[in-house]
Amino acid sequence: TANGTVVDTTGEIKELMDPINRAQLNIWRGIRWPISGFEEWQIFRGVVTEVSDTEVRSGSVEMDFQATNFSIMLSDSPWLSPFSIDGTDIYSDVIKAIIQDRANFTPNFSFEESVKVCPEMILGTDGRTDPWEEAKKLAEADGKELFEDSSNTYVLQTIPDLKESPVVWTYDELPGTMSLIGATRVRTSKEFYNGVIVNASAPWLLFPIQGVAWDDDSTSPTYYLGSYGK
Repeated sequence: TANGTVVDTTGEIKELMDPINRAQLNIWRGIRWPISGFEEWQIFRGVVTEVSDTEVRSGSVEMDFQATNFSIMLSDSPWLSPFSIDGTDIYSDVIKAIIQDRANFTPNFSFEESVKVCPEMILGTDGRTDPWEEAKKLAEADGKELFEDSSNTYVLQTIPDLKESPVVWTYDELPGTMSLIGATRVRTSKEFYNGVIVNASAPWLLFPIQGVAWDDDSTSPTYYLGSYGK
């Protein structure tokens, strides 16, 4: 997500930035190192999802905007008819098929191939299902994470183990280089959970199927018989 402000002096930008137009926004941001002069830049591509405007002097309009990556277009494209998974394809192929089915653009993929086969199921039966959230749930069921990176590539990968992953960047404060002004670490109990309940149904089943799993490790901080409960 990107937030920013633009000033429209002609009246043309206001119309283009209207969220209903799904305007694509390209923002370059980066850093220039003062001693070496080295520059490092990265582009953010997204669609404008929210705009608030205020008229300022001489008829110019100042607009505060919010832009979100392309996955918002998947969320806003629910299935018009149920999406069937026949239980013969691996998870990575199913997730890719979901994205390709709901994207009104050509998506790029960087997928780690799955080993497990995705079970048979039907998605989008109520017309309000979020395809992007369903794809992320399938990735989680496969022990992986699914996200859209800064280059708008959809990435499926095994969740990294921070204890085992190699160090990718080290801060070393030396004379004449950079200085760390401050650092803040925030920990929260939000979005912690210790149980999973999965419901599934199909036209050929007499009764819905439910699977339940709890954190039953007594040494775990989210142990279901501990302070978190069920």
